[in-house]
Amino acid sequence: MRNLLISAQAEIGSAPLALQSVYYPSLLGAYARAVRGRAKLVVAVAARYAAELRARLSDEGCAEDVTVVDALPVAAEGDLRFDLGDVYIPGTLRAALARGKLEAPVWVIREPADVARAAATLERHDMYVVARYLVIPVARWLAGVLKPTRISPNTVTAWSCLCGVAAAGAPFIVAGFTGRALAALLVHLSVTLDFTDGYLARLRATDSRTGYWFDTMMDEVVKFSLFIGMSALAIRGGPEWATAAAVLVLLLYHVLTSNHWLSKSLEQGDVTASAASAPVWRPGLLGVARRAYERLNYLDVHLYLCALALLLSAEVWALLLFAIVYTFRFVRMLQVRLGGQTTAT
Repeated sequence: MRNLLISAQAEIGSAPLALQSVYYPSLLGAYARAVRGRAKLVVAVAARYAAELRARLSDEGCAEDVTVVDALPVAAEGDLRFDLGDVYIPGTLRAALARGKLEAPVWVIREPADVARAAATLERHDMYVVARYLVIPVARWLAGVLKPTRISPNTVTAWSCLCGVAAAGAPFIVAGFTGRALAALLVHLSVTLDFTDGYLARLRATDSRTGYWFDTMMDEVVKFSLFIGMSALAIRGGPEWATAAAVLVLLLYHVLTSNHWLSKSLEQGDVTASAASAPVWRPGLLGVARRAYERLNYLDVHLYLCALALLLSAEVWALLLFAIVYTFRFVRMLQVRLGGQTTAT
């Protein structure tokens, strides 16, 4: 297997670039996921930061994909070598490995002001199908407004969660289309605040593993609340098979989420993330289906599909779609688990 040799020795501002949130949650984690199965990352970082970097990569489920060293080895044939300050769109690294050559970076980080600009460039190119247009500009502005206040990023995260949970209950509290429109609006507000907390933490340079954990946990609470609300609506007014779809979605979501946090607690990496890692583009119908599946696993797509389903009274069909997606994820999780056990045996 080829290696991506990355020098991460540089310190930008008061912290090493390897530990800054250039790409949510980290640039190295995004690189590792993008080339998983094709290359292994070898990252050189100052020894005093190595333990913290390994812990962060473990939190992202990428610890097994990255080797942290204090000095890079000599590049072998087929290896690619670059500085972490030369920022690449993660997806393009797969093509670079196939060509054996890196193109020019999309951004170069040499001073603290470059970090936010690099993050914005990556988000526009390679992340968030819906939110990049509907949410990110507003979230950046709102983070700037909140920066001089005493409101913490974790408080914004809590507000985001409360809006998401309220959206799940809105159709039951306010009758008719008004309740459904209110639910969709609350989902949009929840997503906006969910992005704002990360931008606020980066503006204040207070992003942390605890904040990342809290944000991720609140995201799961919002999704599960919306699934419960949509399931209740589907069971109340939909066909009989809607009940089966609702139960399947809730069951598989519980299993996949439990596996996600169990994997983290055992420091084995995130199996569900491995199952949904960056795809190899294939032409034809199979390639389109694979690409659509990958997009459906993005958090913003998940939540806006829920919002659209609530607005249009289409929760039955949304649950059917999520049942198909989660069934595929469950099968892939089993393949990863059983494959790992077979290898170990």
